[in-house]
Amino acid sequence: MGAETQKREDRAERWRAWMAASQQGDADAYQRLLTELLPFVTGLVRGRVGDDPAAEDIVQEVLLSIHTARHTYRSERPLEPWVRTIARNAVIDWIRKRARARGRSAARSGACSSQAHHQVNG
Repeated sequence: MGAETQKREDRAERWRAWMAASQQGDADAYQRLLTELLPFVTGLVRGRVGDDPAAEDIVQEVLLSIHTARHTYRSERPLEPWVRTIARNAVIDWIRKRARARGRSAARSGACSSQAHHQVNG
């Protein structure tokens, strides 16, 4: 087993244990988990949205979702895929919201252009 693989396995076990402990009310374990998850989640989000200013907001949404749903995590399973899914869903939600906002903006500017065209050419 390579050193990198061992590091990932150690991290996976640490995260799993910290989440299980936090589910039992261990605030210190939860703080350690969040401290390690922050750069991981930030990397996932920035990998999908780049340096968009919204990346920080998405990261906060992911951490809030983890907090809210932590009681649903099953400690016999790895934590990383669970976190990745939450992050992926938050990015998808952001993309959808942005697309809807752009669609509304385009529709408004199209309506304004149409009204201006009718006023000028009316």
